[in-house]
Amino acid sequence: MKGFKPFPFLALSLCLCMLTACGSSHPANGPGALLIANKTVPDGVVQSAYSVTMVATGGRAPFAWTLDSGTLPPGLSLSPQGVLSGTPPITDLNSDGTAKKYNFVIRVTDSQIPTSAYETGSFSITINPLPLVTTTSLPNGTIGLSYTAT
Repeated sequence: MKGFKPFPFLALSLCLCMLTACGSSHPANGPGALLIANKTVPDGVVQSAYSVTMVATGGRAPFAWTLDSGTLPPGLSLSPQGVLSGTPPITDLNSDGTAKKYNFVIRVTDSQIPTSAYETGSFSITINPLPLVTTTSLPNGTIGLSYTAT
């Protein structure tokens, strides 16, 4: 064709492609954005069983969970299925016996092919000491009478 200039046609095609699914981070009918639904995790207590299941939304299951950075409290671990569990030992306190705080980042990766999506979330867990009972004795009771003591 005499005088045919392909550049405007290619530029228009590229613009149309970017305005449709071509510019998306996932297919138009594919999974939504991968997000960690848990915004926080509960605190723990030494010598007490701990378990929380991390939850992901969007993306394509199955998901893989890993510790991205930071340190989990001693006695706790994160499974690839997203279960943070274990039992913090009695030694998991500050040297003065007070609660100890741990900061860490968890990563979830989905199963999209050819490129997996991932999301990270920052969390903290405070490991608290066992409750301290200060009562050293209770008053005697009498059989047949109601009893109250603090």
